[in-house]
Amino acid sequence: MDRTNSMGLWTYAKEFLDAAKAVAPDQPAFAPGPAYYLVCHSIELALKAFLRGAGESLSGLKAIGHDLELCIKKAEEKGISRYHGFTQEQKAAIALINGYYSAKELEYITTGFKRFPEYGFLEATAAGLLGSIKVFCQDSRRIHE
Repeated sequence: MDRTNSMGLWTYAKEFLDAAKAVAPDQPAFAPGPAYYLVCHSIELALKAFLRGAGESLSGLKAIGHDLELCIKKAEEKGISRYHGFTQEQKAAIALINGYYSAKELEYITTGFKRFPEYGFLEATAAGLLGSIKVFCQDSRRIHE
């Protein structure tokens, strides 16, 4: 039996968002690096929860890696827009942080100037995504049994 289902991934995504909120509780404009990591990981897991519910294999999810823009592209190909539409502003914020996130620069220190999107906006984007796909993930959780 396959134990990685859409609702399990969604739940984990929600837990990462909750942890981000604990690190930066007031949705500040800018937050500590760990809060950015946590909210980005929440977005990644939420998108992968949708993809899993839409039939994606575990190896397919792993092949995407940690590239948030690729996650969005794949989710759009699988029809996420029926449940959640990303605005251009949201996609731009995700694109801005994606280079750091996918290169693990939010987990391991790299020196030099970095330009981050507004944290509160990114957190709200993650929360909206999770809210939009929750029922889909619940309804799709058994397709890999």
